[in-house]
Amino acid sequence: MTDNSTRSDLQTFLPEAVEKVRARLGIPERSNRMPHNEFVTYDSIRHYAEGYGDDNPLWSERQYARNSCWGDVIAPPFFPTSAGVPIAVAWSDAQASAMAGRDPLRGIGQYLRAERWTLARPLFVGTRLLKTRGLVRADIVPSTRFAGGVSAVLCYRLIYFDDSPDRVPVAVNEREYVYGIFSSERDAADSSHQRELAHYDAAALAKIDAAYASEFRRGPAVLDAQAVKIGDQLPEIVRGPLTVTDVIAHHVGLGLGDLFGVGALRLAYLNRQRIPGFYSENRFGAFDVKQRCHWEEDWAQALGRPTIYDYAAMRMNWIANAITNWMGDGACLRSFEGRARRFNYIGDTQWIGGSVIGVSEVDRRPAVELQLQGTNQIGELTCEASATVILGADSAPPEMPAIPTSLASLASQ
Repeated sequence: MTDNSTRSDLQTFLPEAVEKVRARLGIPERSNRMPHNEFVTYDSIRHYAEGYGDDNPLWSERQYARNSCWGDVIAPPFFPTSAGVPIAVAWSDAQASAMAGRDPLRGIGQYLRAERWTLARPLFVGTRLLKTRGLVRADIVPSTRFAGGVSAVLCYRLIYFDDSPDRVPVAVNEREYVYGIFSSERDAADSSHQRELAHYDAAALAKIDAAYASEFRRGPAVLDAQAVKIGDQLPEIVRGPLTVTDVIAHHVGLGLGDLFGVGALRLAYLNRQRIPGFYSENRFGAFDVKQRCHWEEDWAQALGRPTIYDYAAMRMNWIANAITNWMGDGACLRSFEGRARRFNYIGDTQWIGGSVIGVSEVDRRPAVELQLQGTNQIGELTCEASATVILGADSAPPEMPAIPTSLASLASQ
C-alpha cells in the first residue's frame, strides 16, 4: 500500500502528518460498520478456530466441552478480533475538529508490527460484544525492519465490553502499525525479502506431516502449578507450508476486517466511493483493494515483495494455538504480546515453540510466564511472543482478574 512518494519526500512529510495524527490521541473513533460476528455462537467459534487451523475440541465439540471445567464450548483467545459492535460516540467540538478530514497518513504503506492482548475471561455462546477503538500512541522512529529510513509507529487500542448494563471490559487488544516506504531498494539489503521462495522435497514434507500427526494437546489433563519449572519446553507445532487457501480460510473465520469495510461487488463499489485511496487498478484495469497483496501475486510484487505474504495476525493465532495446546482446557491465557520480525511468504513453513521463563502469581492466582518464537524453514526468526497463563486447580477453572483500569480507556500512553 504505497503511493509515489520518494524516501526524501517522506522525511519531510511523515513528521508533519504524525503531528496531525497526534491531535486524535485518546479520541474514540466513530463507526457504523457491523462486525463479522455480532454474537458469539457455536458456528462463529468453530469458523474462527478453523480459520487458523485449530481443531481443539474445546472450541467446537459440544459434548466434549460440556464435560470440561467450563461446561460448554468457549471461544479461542483472540476471537474478539472478529466481533464487537461499535459503541456510539458523541464528540465534543474540539474532538470533532481533530477527527475531521481524511487520514493524514493516507497513501503511506502500513504493516501490523506487533499486538498485545489482555483477557479477563473466556467468551461463551450467547455473548454480544461491544467495542471502542482509538489511537493511543504515535511516534516517529528512524528505521524499522519493515521500512527503511524514517517511519512512523501508531498504536491503536480496541476495548471489548460485554453487552450488559455495566459494560464490563472483557478484552483489550493493542495493535501497533508501522508506516513508511517499503521499497525494493531497501529490500536489496535484507535477505528476508530477496531469498529464494520455498520448495520442498518428499523428506521435508514427510517431516512436516509427522509434526502435524504428533501435535501435542494437553486437553482435560490439569497442568499442575507445582510441577511447572523454569526452562520447561513447550511442544513445538508446525504451521505451513503457507498457501493462498490458508489466507482465504483466515478471512472465513475472521471476516474481511472492519478497518476499511471491504465488501464484494456493489458493496465494494460503495466502499470505494467512501475511501477511494484504498483501491487501485489491477492488471485488468479494474479497481480492487490494496489489501490484495495477501492473495494477488502481481500486486505483492508491485509493492516490492517476491510473492504473496500472510497477515501478522495469522501467526499470532498460531502462537496462541501452541500456548492453548500446552496449557490445556483448565487454564486461561491472561496476556500476550507478539511481534512480527520478518515476512511470511506463500510456501513458507513456521515452526513454533517456546519455554517457561517464570512461575509467579497474578492477583494471588498461580501463573506461568512464557516466551515463544516462530522460525521458518530456513531457520529465520519470523515472529516471537511473551505470554502469561493463569492456571486452574483440579476441575475448577481459574479465577481471572478484571481488566486493569489503565487499559479500560483510550487515555494516551
